[in-house]
Amino acid sequence: MFKDKKPLSDVAIELDTKSIAVLDYYNDYIMLTRMNVIIKIYNELKSDFPLFLHLNNRIKKESLNIIQYA
Repeated sequence: MFKDKKPLSDVAIELDTKSIAVLDYYNDYIMLTRMNVIIKIYNELKSDFPLFLHLNNRIKKESLNIIQYA
């Protein structure tokens, strides 16, 4: 149902469950779908993944962002 973009209220009604349970299910769904993106990124980077992590940490440490250089 989440994949079909049904409203959370419709999911709660259809499953006949409390809203807090639906929110937990939705949170799990979001986490699972985002994990797929992380796996794709990792597979693209493979041996360069440590460099990617290093650059990411450096960007955070230096507080860099796109707006500064746009």
